[in-house]
Amino acid sequence: MRRAAYGKTAAQPDIKRILKNKDLTAYFQQVVYVTRKMVCGMEGLIRGTEAGKLVSPKALFDAAQKKGLTLELDRLCREKVIEAFGRVYPQNKDKLLFLNLDASILDNVIGSGYLMGQAQKYGISPNNIVVEINETKVQDNKALKAFIDQYRKEGFLLALDDVGAGFSNLDRIPIVKPDIIKVDIGLIRCIHLDYHKQEVVKSLIRLATQIGAMVVAEGVETQEEAIETLRLGVNMIQGFYFSKPAELSQSPFANERIDILASSFKSYMTDVLKNEQRTYKQISSIAKKALAELNGCHTFNERLQNIVNSHNVVECAYVLDESGLQCSKTVFGSGKCGSRENLIFYSACCGTDHSMKHYYFQLANGKRDRYMTEPYVSLATGNLCVTFSEIFISRDKMKYILCMDFCETDR
Repeated sequence: MRRAAYGKTAAQPDIKRILKNKDLTAYFQQVVYVTRKMVCGMEGLIRGTEAGKLVSPKALFDAAQKKGLTLELDRLCREKVIEAFGRVYPQNKDKLLFLNLDASILDNVIGSGYLMGQAQKYGISPNNIVVEINETKVQDNKALKAFIDQYRKEGFLLALDDVGAGFSNLDRIPIVKPDIIKVDIGLIRCIHLDYHKQEVVKSLIRLATQIGAMVVAEGVETQEEAIETLRLGVNMIQGFYFSKPAELSQSPFANERIDILASSFKSYMTDVLKNEQRTYKQISSIAKKALAELNGCHTFNERLQNIVNSHNVVECAYVLDESGLQCSKTVFGSGKCGSRENLIFYSACCGTDHSMKHYYFQLANGKRDRYMTEPYVSLATGNLCVTFSEIFISRDKMKYILCMDFCETDR
């Protein structure tokens, strides 16, 4: 995403000449805090020029690596970005500069004070600089820890970049204790169409919330992607939807799309809530009819089969006794039984203990009479569903729990 914006790349750039002449230009892409309706910062990016052609960051760093000049290039890139940001900083001291650091040079930058010197030279507080580390490129955890300790002590904010890309190692999160987690574009692309991506990103957001970090969704290109990331709970958005990388304009922190997205998101969430209310009302109505069918029964299998066959949205149903033991078969609708069953994934049978399941525990402890889970993928069928459970009392005064799995067809 970032590299595509730089146009055609010159083949085998003369990196020594580029470094000597400082033929690099700082580009910036907005990072938007939508819920606060503001551009909260910019990520600094770089392009080079050679013979009138643009040189991509990848080509620059590949050439620098071959010549052993990665540190020199990295420092010049950072200086160009900090210098350019410094021109708008005096009027925007509440904004952040997101600054990439090549993880392969960590050993060489620990204790050098070079970044602090650059910040002081251009009058930028370290509190306004977010140092982005691509943890997949870190080879030495000790060097990473030493770097983190030093830069956090100096007041810089720290971000893990491209989380979810390649062989991303979650064990680096306890080491870095990041202020910001940037979710990779691979997880964001078409996220509104992919339930598994949604759940992965949701898990990262939940993790970030628990450890006191913010989440940035990278590479957002469409309104659908933007709305979905907001629905999941990301704090900030970066990508072509809001802006392409460009040199700083006269109004670098303005973006008219913020209000447009905020309005669209409100309308979307209003529809979502209305749909959820309709769904819950439908489920409650079906459950009410099912409970009336089961009232007075001592054996539930035949009645459950009639209930499941009468409602296409019901994937399966079963009954638990007061202790959480299943006292009926798991009854499926036509064509749904055993669609995923094997040695690992299979439907529960009569006698299965459900007492540790959340939907049982919520009811057994007297907190409520009915309960509905969050959507999840059924272990038995592989379909997305919710489990609705409700207590009922039989005519012989025995307490039971009806459990019904409903297909989440809208998702």
